[in-house]
Amino acid sequence: TVLVHTTETTRLRYFMELLLEKGKPLMLVGNAGVGKTVFVGDTLASLSEDYIVSRVPFNYYTTSAALQKILEKPLEKKAGHNYGPGGNKKLIYFIDDMNMPEVDLYGTVQPHTLIRQHIDYGHWYDRQKVMLKEIHNCQYVACMNPMVGSFTINPRLQGIDSHMLLQQPLIYCH
Repeated sequence: TVLVHTTETTRLRYFMELLLEKGKPLMLVGNAGVGKTVFVGDTLASLSEDYIVSRVPFNYYTTSAALQKILEKPLEKKAGHNYGPGGNKKLIYFIDDMNMPEVDLYGTVQPHTLIRQHIDYGHWYDRQKVMLKEIHNCQYVACMNPMVGSFTINPRLQGIDSHMLLQQPLIYCH
């Protein structure tokens, strides 16, 4: 897919790059076909070599345990209970279809709770050893279509993200 930049994509890219430089999480929200995934993929591909991108696809069956395994794959143990990407790199988790996982009986979405815990506190727990893992130099970029999936994004998680709303198609394919 080829992304043809327009004034709107140029504006969005500028703000997205600012948020990424500051290490802030962000979420693009828009209907199907507006180009969220292609736009984010193009922007992340153009980042400097200081960044590593890990794609994290969500679906209805994504659990917090499965998500944690995916999130831990690109991490290295540093010192003590500290983990992060290799070298002095920054890791960006690109989560597509953020609102797809199942809502449990208590009204929570387990993968969102794990992400919120990491963003709020900078850690999560090792599920086997039941010990704290401090996670450094990682941030989140997410996309979601508000018209499909569980329609549930925890307000506490929404309050952390910087939202960008996409209302019209962003890409034009040849």
